[in-house]
Amino acid sequence: MTQGALFDLDALPVRAATWRRDAGALGKLDTVHVHVASGWSVEHCGHPTANFPYLVWSADGERHLAPNGRGFQNLKLAKSYVEQKNERGQ
Repeated sequence: MTQGALFDLDALPVRAATWRRDAGALGKLDTVHVHVASGWSVEHCGHPTANFPYLVWSADGERHLAPNGRGFQNLKLAKSYVEQKNERGQ
């Protein structure tokens, strides 16, 4: 089962205007994507060949994992998770 099947990505598409990208010197490996409305962030773990490299952090610093207990496979999945959480007020 893919991560996309674990929660409904089509119900809440990623809206680029709600995100700020804080680029790092190493490209995607140290770039942080911040959800402007909530302060939640998505970042790459730093390992260039990781299978589940994207980590989600709430505004209060709590780490959130994908429903399978790992990081997220790609940036779109991680951002969709953040938007779903914030749409529900969690």
